[in-house]
Amino acid sequence: MPKLSVIVPVYNVEQYIDTCLESLVHQTYESLEIIVVDDGSTDGSLAIVKVYQERYPELIQVFEKPNGGLSDARNFGLKHAQGTYIAFMDSDDWVTLDCYEKLMYKALAKNADIVCTDIVYVYEGRTGEKSGGPQKGTIKREYRDFKEAMLDIFPMAQNKIWRRVTLQKYGMQFPEGLYYEDLVFFYQLYPLINKVSFVHQPLFYYRQRSGSITSTFSEKVMDIEAVFSQLVAWYKEHDCYDEYYDELEYLMARNYLVASFARVLKAPDFETVYRLASKLFDDLNSQFPKWRKNKYVRYGSGMRNLYLRHLRRWNLKLALRILYSQPWLVRKLTQN
Repeated sequence: MPKLSVIVPVYNVEQYIDTCLESLVHQTYESLEIIVVDDGSTDGSLAIVKVYQERYPELIQVFEKPNGGLSDARNFGLKHAQGTYIAFMDSDDWVTLDCYEKLMYKALAKNADIVCTDIVYVYEGRTGEKSGGPQKGTIKREYRDFKEAMLDIFPMAQNKIWRRVTLQKYGMQFPEGLYYEDLVFFYQLYPLINKVSFVHQPLFYYRQRSGSITSTFSEKVMDIEAVFSQLVAWYKEHDCYDEYYDELEYLMARNYLVASFARVLKAPDFETVYRLASKLFDDLNSQFPKWRKNKYVRYGSGMRNLYLRHLRRWNLKLALRILYSQPWLVRKLTQN
């Protein structure tokens, strides 16, 4: 039975790590290795992990390293993984007990490079479900909608399993020191793979913590500029920039003017919002000056594309003031 390696970076999560590891050690898929990378925790996380290692020595390997951040810990785990497929699990999240059995079954049956599952967002007191991708079983490179499908797959590392030889072939690593590491990892790899499959069941539970990167403001949100600079350079280097031009252009517009704007709008004052949003808007126009003519912007449905079609430099401040005062509208745009 082909092995699956689950890489779990750990940093100061003593109140959550039990739930994560319990969901892993009781998986119905038997050929599993759990690689825990303690990234310099200063609380009781490592002690809890070592208790699990003593209970399940055949399943769990524990590595300790100085703090280097999430990407560094994942890359460290990748170096030690032996599985045919790789999974990444954040230490405050968890999966259903049959998650990896279902993902591995689909991966092996379809010979897929990536298999995605749906996501359950876990908030304090409530949950919400999100699809991991298009409502299809498998998408192949030769399919006409392969490129377009990239836009509908949520670029998260943890709700997927990844073929290890594919990652090795292209030297895939998570970028260190940047926000949006999953976005880089997924979109760099996508044009180079042959097949992606989907298990449309809610198998992955994604905890939303107050104080997390996605729920608070930091000027690190501007890392998105470095991220897309890397992506454009990668696509050019691998001779797929022209082929994926429309998709890259749309991704940049959508990420800058919707997702990144949503994070910028959490700034403590409107002056900061306008300064950072203007910088993003100008950077997009510099990289893709004709983005409004993009086919996905012009012909796409939904509120988000309607918003993109009408956003201009002259009405940017007004649009931001409306969004700044109406958080529900921001949520609508990001969910649309």
